[in-house]
Amino acid sequence: MKRGTLKNIIFVAAALIIAVVSIILPGIILDYLNKKEVADLRDVPAEYYAGASEAVIVNSSRQLSDYENLQLVTGIWESEITTVDPSSCRLTEVEAKDLAAQRMSSMYTKGLYPSDLAADVNQWYVWDAAAYRAIDTTFKTYAANFWRISFYKYDHTEKHTVIMTETGSVLYAHAEMTEEGKLDDFTPVSARAGYFLLIDTKSLDYLANVVNNQSQFTLTEGGKRILGDEMTEADLQDFDREQVSHYTPVSEDFVPDDGILIYDNEHNVNFKVYMQKDSKNYTVIIQP
Repeated sequence: MKRGTLKNIIFVAAALIIAVVSIILPGIILDYLNKKEVADLRDVPAEYYAGASEAVIVNSSRQLSDYENLQLVTGIWESEITTVDPSSCRLTEVEAKDLAAQRMSSMYTKGLYPSDLAADVNQWYVWDAAAYRAIDTTFKTYAANFWRISFYKYDHTEKHTVIMTETGSVLYAHAEMTEEGKLDDFTPVSARAGYFLLIDTKSLDYLANVVNNQSQFTLTEGGKRILGDEMTEADLQDFDREQVSHYTPVSEDFVPDDGILIYDNEHNVNFKVYMQKDSKNYTVIIQP
């Protein structure tokens, strides 16, 4: 065999080997890597899980009753508190302010608050409202929005702060008077404290009109499933600052001087309504 012919055979054989290897080897490597990746199971980082969208949260939350809203905000239903854009709420800032004024006017007529905010609304030259959200910690799908609304009298002698769910339950109210003794003639009728969690007819009609019946209201005026008993001295001493701070800050010097137990026979849940008053300040706090 001639040397030139042998060279040609070697070159052709080498070319065929290279061609075959080029075709087969990538498949072998890919198959090996694929088997390795499939067999190697790892935990997916939490940030890769998709959470509930805002649309899902809003839609799910609209199905909650006012009682379930109370559970989320007060922490009976485990939740975490965050700020929220008012555009995600069913009430606007103005609507929340108007509802708060109505509710506190109702409390005034029942002897539970020293000022009629609705009657004097034109005298509150300045007010502000901030929206918050209590969202369940398990699925982060169910949320209850609530508002902190402050009213400032035109002469700066009074400031009123209300924390209220979007279904009208008042969880915190504080009247601050700069003039000494303005509260001396006011004695809250604690036996009616259950009305902080009851929605009066006027406010109920207002809510139904504003949110177009997108809520379930169960705590209506005169509801019989919420009853109250006066607290003992021991009950007053059991005030749990950490529990109520879930939705509102409480000063270190808050020592309740009056209160009432509110119990719900239907859901077997208790609430405590604490009250404190001196010559310049009056505070009401709801604790689950």
